[in-house]
Order: sequence, then C-alpha cells, then structure tokens
Amino acid sequence: MIFRIFLFTSLSLPFCARYAEASKRLQGTVVSADTRMPIPGANIQASGLAAATCDEHGRFLLEVPDSVVSAEITAVDFLGRRVEFSQDLPLIALTPSLLELPSRVVSHGRKMENRAEVPVAISTIGRREMEEVKPNSLDQILNRTSGVLMVDLGNEQHKMAIRQPMTTRSLFLYLEDGIPIRPTGVFNHNALIEINMAGLEKVEVIRGPSSALYGSEAIGGAVNFITRKPSRSPIGKISVQANDIGYRRTDVSGSNTMGKTGVAFGGYFGERTDGPRAHNDFDKLGLNAGVDYTVSEKTRITASAAFVDYKSDMTGGLDSANFSNGDLSSLHTFTWRKVDALRGKLSFDHDGNAGRRTQGAVFYRGGTVGQNPSYRVRNAAGNPALAHGNINDNSVESIGLWGQHEEKASFLNTVLTGGVYGDYSLNEVRERYIRIDRDPATGVYSGYTDTDSMLTDYRVDLTDAAGYAQAKLSPARSLNLVGALRYDHFRYDYSNILDRNAFSGAPDQERSFSEFTPKAGATYDFGANRGGYVNYSRGFSPPQVGELYRGVKVPGLGASYFDNYEVGAWYSLSRRMTAELNAFYIQGRGELVGVLMPDGTTENRNSGQTGHRGVEWGVKLLPIRDLAFRFNGAYAEHEFHRFVEGGNDYGGKEMNEAPNWFWNSGFTLKPGMLKGARLGLEWQRVGEYWMDPANTRSYPGYDLFHLRLGYAWKGIEAWLNVLNLADARYATSSSYAPGTGPRPGAYSYTVGEARSVNLGLAYNLDWVSLKGGR
Repeated sequence: MIFRIFLFTSLSLPFCARYAEASKRLQGTVVSADTRMPIPGANIQASGLAAATCDEHGRFLLEVPDSVVSAEITAVDFLGRRVEFSQDLPLIALTPSLLELPSRVVSHGRKMENRAEVPVAISTIGRREMEEVKPNSLDQILNRTSGVLMVDLGNEQHKMAIRQPMTTRSLFLYLEDGIPIRPTGVFNHNALIEINMAGLEKVEVIRGPSSALYGSEAIGGAVNFITRKPSRSPIGKISVQANDIGYRRTDVSGSNTMGKTGVAFGGYFGERTDGPRAHNDFDKLGLNAGVDYTVSEKTRITASAAFVDYKSDMTGGLDSANFSNGDLSSLHTFTWRKVDALRGKLSFDHDGNAGRRTQGAVFYRGGTVGQNPSYRVRNAAGNPALAHGNINDNSVESIGLWGQHEEKASFLNTVLTGGVYGDYSLNEVRERYIRIDRDPATGVYSGYTDTDSMLTDYRVDLTDAAGYAQAKLSPARSLNLVGALRYDHFRYDYSNILDRNAFSGAPDQERSFSEFTPKAGATYDFGANRGGYVNYSRGFSPPQVGELYRGVKVPGLGASYFDNYEVGAWYSLSRRMTAELNAFYIQGRGELVGVLMPDGTTENRNSGQTGHRGVEWGVKLLPIRDLAFRFNGAYAEHEFHRFVEGGNDYGGKEMNEAPNWFWNSGFTLKPGMLKGARLGLEWQRVGEYWMDPANTRSYPGYDLFHLRLGYAWKGIEAWLNVLNLADARYATSSSYAPGTGPRPGAYSYTVGEARSVNLGLAYNLDWVSLKGGR
C-alpha cells in the first residue's frame, strides 16, 4: 500500500508542478506593418501550449505559463514571425506578403466575413497594392481585378464594364463604406469622380446583381470603396508626383488612435495642364476625414466626411481620319464639366451578448454636376457656320438612414440578419440652349452665345424605402447556405417648371416602382484550401430621372430586371498559389435601349432583352518569396435577344462595345538582395468588339504595357512608373453611327493616353517602433 502511494505521488509530481506553475495573461493587438491597421483572424501560437485568434479589431488575449517567452504570429496575406513577449506588450506588426489572398471581406453582409463562406464573386484590392501601383486614376487599380474593365475617358472620367458591355447606363452601384454615393434614380456614369483615391483603405468589387444586398442599380456589380480607418499608432505620409504629359499631384494623409478616439484623414490635389491633347486640362481636390470613438469594448461611434471639387475641359472624341493620323487636336474650345460633392455620415456599431450585433448610420449627400458638354454639340443642317448645344446643371441633395441587426441561433448554427434603408432626395435639373459658332473650313467650335431659352427646368422629390432579411445556415461544418430577400419602394414626385411645349414638357406627376429581389446561394469547403459556391440573384433598376423626363412629353418607361446564375470555385496551395474561377449567365428583361427614331433622334424604350454569359478567372503565384505573378481576366459574350431599332431587328447580334476578351496580368519582384526595391510589369489586353449594334464595324482592341519601379529607404520612397510603355495608339472607347439618306456614317474614338513617365517622391512619418518591425 505504501509503495503504491509512493509510486502514484512520484508519477504525479511533474504534472502537479506544471499545473502549479505561475501563469501570465498576455494581450495585445496585431497590425499591418505598413498601414498600422488591425489584422482580424491573426493566430498566436505560444510554444504549442496555448493559442489565440485575434478578433475583428486585431486584439488577442492569451494565458500562458511564466516560462513562455515567445510566440509565433501568423495571418493570411502576411509573412509569419516569432516575437518575444514581455508583460508590457507593444503593437505587434506583420509584413504583408506578395501573395495577397482576399480572406476576409465586408461587402457581402456589411460586416467582416470569411471569404470562403460568401457565395458571390468578390475581389479585393488592398492598401498595399494601391500604394505600389500609385494610380493616377481609379481604372489603373480596378482593371487589375478579374472581370472588371473600367474605361478611361480622360481626366478621371469613365464608364464601366462588369458582366455588361462598356456602358454609361445605371447598371453599377458605387458605394462608400456600404452607403451609395448617389441616390437611386440620379445615376451618373462619372460618379467615381466623387471618390478620393487618397482616402481609401481598400476596394471590394462584387460582380453580378446584388440588389438583395444593396438595392437597385447593382446589376453588373457593386463597387464598395472602404475609407481609411484610424491606425493603432501615429503614422503620416506626404508625396508629390509629376509626369511628362502635364500631370502633377500632391497627397497628404495621417492617422492615429489616442485612448478611445481615433482619427484618419487623406486627401490629394491633382491637375493636368498643357498635355498632348488639345483642350484637355483638369484639376481635382479630394478630401476624406473620419473620427472613431470607442464608447466601450462593445460600442463604437464613427463620424466621417468626404469632399470633392473637380473641373475639367471636355475635349470630345476623334473622327476616323484624325484618329488614324494621330491628330490630337480638338474641335472644342470651351466645353467643360464641373463636379462638387459633399458627403457626411454618423454611424454606430454595438456588439451585444450571445452573438448579437446592431449597426446603423444616418447620412447626408449633396452635390452638383454642371456641364457645357461636348457630346451635346450638334451641327445645324444647312448652315456649316452654326451648331447647337446646351449648358446644364444637375444638383441633388439627400438625407437617409440605414440600420441592421444580427442574431445567432444554435439551430444549424444559424445567423439571422434584418435591416432597413431609407432616403429622401431632391433633384433639380436645368438646361438652357446655346448658339455655337463653327468655323466651316476647320470644323472648330470657336465660341457660343448664351440664351435665355430654357430646354429643361424641373425638380423631382425621390423617396426610397427598403427592408431586407438574410439567413445563413451551417448544417455541416463545410457547408453554408445563404438566402436573402429585399423589398424596395421608390416614389418620384415630378414638378415641371416649363409648359408642355418645351423640350422637356412632361406634365407634373407621381411615379412609383416597387420590387422584391431574392438571393440564394451555398458554399462548400472541400478542405485543403479548396471550395466552391453556387448563387442565384435578381437585380432590378427603375428608370433614371433623366431617362424619364429629359426631352420627354409622355413618360412611359418601366423598370429593368436581371436574373443571374453563377457557379465558382477557389483553390490555394501552401501560400504559393491561389486561384479562383467563376462562370455566370445573366438574362436581362425590359432593358433600356436607345431606339433611333425616323427624325434621327434617339428615344429610350424598354424594348431590349439581352443575355450575358462568361467566365472570370484570377490566379496568383508566388514561386519564390520575392516574386509574385498574377493572371486576371474574363471571357464574356453579350447578345441582343430582342432589339428592334428603326425597323432593323438586331436579335441574335452581339451587343456593341462588348469585347469578348479582356485581361490584366503581370509580376512584382522585391529582391531580397536589395531590400526596399520593387519592380513590376503589367500587361492589359482589351479584345476586339463591335462598334454598332448591327455588327458592321469593329474595333480591333489594344494592348498596353506598364512598368513600375520603386525604392524605399527608411521613411523615404521614390518611384518611376512608365505607363503605355510601347506608346501604343489606341481608343479606350469607340462607336459607329450609320448615316441616313446621303449622310455618311460617323465614327467616334476616345483616344487613350500616350506614353507617360511618372516620377514621385514620398516621405512616411512613423512615430512608433512596432514589435516585429516592418
């Protein structure tokens, strides 16, 4: 008996000693070394004895024995490292990897979610990529994502192609921190002029209809611009850059958290003067600022504001002769566009008990787009010295609110989400006729005479009220099911200041548009970083105010509807490769098309039925630690199922300005032997497409190559970007309008930028040395 007690005690002593060993509680925050932003989901492994995962604010809490002095910190998108622990933990920094994986996204459910549990095609552009590309315009960033073609019309003006042809129609929804930057019904295809590039933290692009998530106009896709949030320690940056074709720009940004209050701001001023294209100057000031206040560990309040002031010449397109000869002169000498935009938002976020979460915001949007537009200049019949045009002003002011609540249930690991959205907007539109002087010998529009002849003068009170619900179920660890339903009700209260004989002569009226939009999808994780998803979603878009009432006597347009079916898969291999492949089919019904009338004018009608199908891919490779390759692109077919114009039936024809192929690929090299150096080469390809719906004229497409070099030493960074390296002559957009009677057909080309050499210099202010370094 005594022997048994002695043996038991001897064998138990080591375990008792370990159990009795003093322990310590370690807590801290893991952040990115370059942005000082928290890294949600980072893993902390302490010598195999204990582990923790960071919450969405990058914080962790870990209890370990006193003998533990270090831990391994790892996170997707970052290089892992071992850090030494002390009782007084500083911020712990991880260096971003060259192989960025979109592991966590916020745009699907307005909250941080694992990408593998989201049944949509979504791409993410992070802060590191934006810092390396140094874009002069947003298309230089967005075109690096699969399935996205943002068309550069010059001076940050643009149109878009995401699962749609290159178009200016209201088929894309642009968001800032989840709130539309413009109200429904007042779409502007140049709306991204109102985005401040220097104020962005990242960009997420959801491809395909997303009306169940964000409401109407999210047909081809939704682009969510996520602004900078306060960093965990003070950082700042100032940079200047210029190129050899007249562009200059200065950026300033800063961020910090002091106790419970965090601040972040970013802004830039850019301008172009005396470039190679005549009448093509512009300038833009963009500013963003935000303040976060932590009321408690579970409650946060954020106030933010954005301001943009923009002015640009409008140079117009080139005809076929000038485009072929490389003649960059302009027929226009006075046309312009001016944009002023101001947005403000106050939001809150509260984490309750048992998985509850409540979010909400109140917001304000105001802005004016004024134009003397080149695309409205028309030659007078029978008088070569005369042309007609207009000056217009389109202002909008709106207030709104959004709220969302989330509950978790144990049954099938269900997450239930419900939300409301509403806004009220006032849209006022005025347009007056101008008489334009034209030189008959050269065709140059030399000047104009303003008149008091009003073509359009109306106001519309717009109301949008919506409610939505979503359920996410996980009947098995590898399977997630998502279903959502949204109801939107829009009301347009139109008041016309002019009489019925005016150009815009519709009588006062009220119009309403209502729709339920469902969504259903599933994801499955096959393990070993492999997974797939299926998704069905419906999108709809009411007609825009301008489509309903500008130049119209009897409004009669209805909404357009789109049904989207898609399937996708993803795969990654040991942080060396990631691949994603999506296939989609979208059927459009009641789609708005411009129908050519017998008198040569164009009228909008719900006479179009279309089909859109294609595949999108994105592949990233990291064969060695210092070298990363990416291959992003899409193949798509866009077809008229039914479209009758001027007695011509285009059913079965391909849609115009719809390239089948486009891709963007390249590599980035950061040689370990020359720390701080960076070399990147990019290839963008846009394939052949038809210039007219009759498929009689085509544009062959183009290839662009961009070289990017950079070097960083301590807080100083210098770069050289050579855009359009081969100095290709190309058109970002082209169209053909057939002639009527004796008039020949007309070509129009929007000429792309010539080769430019961009030089820049930046200084990064860094007040705190982080644990783990850069």
